[in-house]
Amino acid sequence: MLSLMDVFQFNDRFLIEIHEHAYSCQFGTFIGNCEKDRKDLDVIKRTKSLWTYMNQRQDDYLNPFYEPTTFGVLSELETRASEMHVWHSLYNRFDEGLLPLENITDMVMVSMEHVGVLESHIAALRNRIAELKTQLGKGNAAGCSNSMADSGHSSGTGQSEERLANNEQRPSSRESGIGDQSSDEALARFPLRWQPLRGATHCSAKSCRAEFPSVIDRRIHCHRCGKIFCRRCVKMTADGRERVCDGCRDET
Repeated sequence: MLSLMDVFQFNDRFLIEIHEHAYSCQFGTFIGNCEKDRKDLDVIKRTKSLWTYMNQRQDDYLNPFYEPTTFGVLSELETRASEMHVWHSLYNRFDEGLLPLENITDMVMVSMEHVGVLESHIAALRNRIAELKTQLGKGNAAGCSNSMADSGHSSGTGQSEERLANNEQRPSSRESGIGDQSSDEALARFPLRWQPLRGATHCSAKSCRAEFPSVIDRRIHCHRCGKIFCRRCVKMTADGRERVCDGCRDET
């Protein structure tokens, strides 16, 4: 996996998760020595499947370097004894001196996710600018038509009263949405920088503060505040476009 990083669809966290639950007795996937034992124990009805649990968090196991069309058959694997190394991510994951402070796979995944969030924010800003231009164009057109009408008519009392009535009916800039601060404040609060993975040892939620004991543990960023949280404190929005922490979700 380390020598051919673009061949495997999943990262080493996927294998570590399977290794941990092989003897954890939390799931029934590995219970029984044969199919008869599984039927006698009624494993399917009495236990939960590990694959269902892992399917719910597939983003934890994705390999950002994976290229499905690069290799067809793994024929260039080195099997010499000198090429065998200790699996530090599994056996030394709690030793901070042996493992790097940042996992390169997680760094790439976070960078890709951050770029996607920034691109969506840029699109929202462009849409807001287009809306403001449209509203300003309508206001300028209405002002020009009123000035032309005023220049072609006399200044009688009846016409002046009509112009006053039209001005009262015309929406102000605040009513038309130009002065609306709610969407602008939401765009202004957007974090351009996210909390780095280095040094993130605890969940940022004050009510949680769950510890990340090793680099393998997934650290998830909130798309609105940019801080790192554990999986329990971050949820997807109803439209499935943002991953938001409990604090940011309560503010909205």
